[in-house]
Amino acid sequence: MASALHSMLRRPGAIWIRRWSSCAPAYRTGPATLRSSDRPRACEVLYVVGGLYGNLAALEAIRGLARREERPGRVGIIFNGDFNFFNATAEAWLAVNSAVRDFRGAHDFKFATATRGNIEHEVAAHAGDPGAIVGCGCAYPAHVDPTGVVSSRAAAITRRLHAVASLSDAPTWIAPWLAALPATERVVVGGGDDEDLGTVVGVVHGDPDCLNGWALAADAVETDAVSAWCDEARVDVLASTHTCVAHLSRLNENVVVNNGAAGMPNFDGAWEAGLVTRVAARGAPAPPETPVYGATLARTGAAVDAIPLRYDFDAWLSDVFLPLWPEGSPAFESYYARMRHGLPGWHPDLACRGTDDHIRVVVPNCGAAASSSF
Repeated sequence: MASALHSMLRRPGAIWIRRWSSCAPAYRTGPATLRSSDRPRACEVLYVVGGLYGNLAALEAIRGLARREERPGRVGIIFNGDFNFFNATAEAWLAVNSAVRDFRGAHDFKFATATRGNIEHEVAAHAGDPGAIVGCGCAYPAHVDPTGVVSSRAAAITRRLHAVASLSDAPTWIAPWLAALPATERVVVGGGDDEDLGTVVGVVHGDPDCLNGWALAADAVETDAVSAWCDEARVDVLASTHTCVAHLSRLNENVVVNNGAAGMPNFDGAWEAGLVTRVAARGAPAPPETPVYGATLARTGAAVDAIPLRYDFDAWLSDVFLPLWPEGSPAFESYYARMRHGLPGWHPDLACRGTDDHIRVVVPNCGAAASSSF
């Protein structure tokens, strides 16, 4: 996946965009979905957590990160899909979904909620039917998965998760709860709930047209399309996940940010940390961890940052992942190399780039050099 992405980034004009017409009806959303909230959520600091992939150690690290904020009562958290994946045991299935559902718990966070990803969609849609033919709903573009092997492995992982969800003694609340989760969320960061004063964040899983779309992928994001979506949805920032490849793109007055994966490493080499997206209002306290990269919006002064998520990765890998997904299993074959060595060829200076001075990159050595390849 990374090598294909790296190649695409080096080919001017090589852009793959998932058109709405090619999106399966069950996955269609549209910018109007982002605009339709009568009263959007509001906070001072927003964490967007995509691609947890059933990693409970990463989930606890998110809790700790948010609690380290100076004003946790003003912090909102959204798990924007695929928080399930590797958690294919009855115990882990219950633990992950309970933890996400009850994340706010006794903590004084402003809110904590979730949207569904393609994994939640697929499992919930077929829960209770052990004989159902279940795919992963990943919708990999051809240049990412030319042989179909990656999709086949992901489908095998999802089928195992579905089998757990369909056990006769599986908790009956999980599938209906997953099915009822929204596809998108709208959040005003700063300015109370006044969208003219605050930064409006549209939270999606894939792209604004399609829950499992790839049009916000690092190799596909296009200025005109993003501007049109943001204008129609009336948002400043589009926060996505789904592709497993982290990036932040400054496009005119808008920002597209993808946290890659909270539950896996995101860059080449010794990056044994996940990533989460943090959007903070002007004047909010500094983040509790130094960002890998970020940008500031000129209109509102809000900071959009990629924050490393640190936990005992080796312990999770050896004690949780490998016993469940040993060598030869579909998850091992697709993801173990990334977990051990990071995402080949993908570095922060490639992930952070932009095309307009209206948005200022705030991390040194990130942005100007990478933008030259676009």
